[in-house]
Amino acid sequence: MKKAVAIFCMAIVATVSFAGVGIDWQTSNGTAWHGATDLFNYNAGEGLLDRYSAIWQLIYSATDTIEAPDYGNSANGYVGTGVGADDVVWAQREIQLHGNDGGTPCADGTTWNNWMLAASMASTTYQDLSWTTAGFVYQRIFEGTPGPETYYYDSATLPVDTTFAGGTATPQQFYISPDGLTQPTSQFPPAVPEPATMGLLGLGALVMAIRRRRA
Repeated sequence: MKKAVAIFCMAIVATVSFAGVGIDWQTSNGTAWHGATDLFNYNAGEGLLDRYSAIWQLIYSATDTIEAPDYGNSANGYVGTGVGADDVVWAQREIQLHGNDGGTPCADGTTWNNWMLAASMASTTYQDLSWTTAGFVYQRIFEGTPGPETYYYDSATLPVDTTFAGGTATPQQFYISPDGLTQPTSQFPPAVPEPATMGLLGLGALVMAIRRRRA
């Protein structure tokens, strides 16, 4: 009986140790775009990479709440820093202007063409076999380097399946489809001038007004 219980316990441990997450996160049909009017006619507009580089992220949220990004938090992947913020960047790809299918691949070994389609399917899956905590993920695409008045796009969230076993198992499919309209439409607010800067501007205006009066 004790032997049977021991075997059963070992089986549970083995199952838990191989549980985790595996997420295939990509765009489909060239939907990372900028200014296009027809997602299915690439000649109608521009791909995002025609004018910009891109930062593409897979972000985890424990509470299914997408925090607005913070361009001042580059060290942590630009995730939000508000009260109760729990977003964590799980994976990130930095894609150069015009893509990098003819040049240097991303750090994960994947190369991308001008429409952010994978030109090399070497590594399109995020895996963590030790992650067993339930939660949600979403995709974020920055248009260029995040900063004042730059744009970004957030996808809808996807509940995380924590039963991924690795090996030949199929990861969760998490594509941004044409229906997702992946045009960066959210904009960071413009930078607010510091009080000292405003004071100098005011002083300069006063000096100009005095000189004009004297003239």
